[in-house]
Amino acid sequence: MLLDYWSVWLGGTYARAQGAPYVAAAEEMTDEVNAVIKSTAAKSGSAYVDLRAAFKGPDYAYDETHYLSNDGDHPNAVGHERIATAAEAVIEQTGFIPTG
Repeated sequence: MLLDYWSVWLGGTYARAQGAPYVAAAEEMTDEVNAVIKSTAAKSGSAYVDLRAAFKGPDYAYDETHYLSNDGDHPNAVGHERIATAAEAVIEQTGFIPTG
């Protein structure tokens, strides 16, 4: 099972505080990294979990700030719940059984 990123750098209000160029660069880099992760999942037969959608909604427009710790980068307890819920949904949809 491979999980992608909601943002490879700071997210939410923490990213916006860095300015529009930072947000644009973070979104572009996140797109690129996530494309590689998704491709790797497909090639390896692994289940893929779209954490960006879990944190930001299906159109990636939701503000994920309340899922982040005060460093603006890592998930808080609610963010970890979102990760678990997204992983569980993929397991249920695909029948994927995690090992090891």
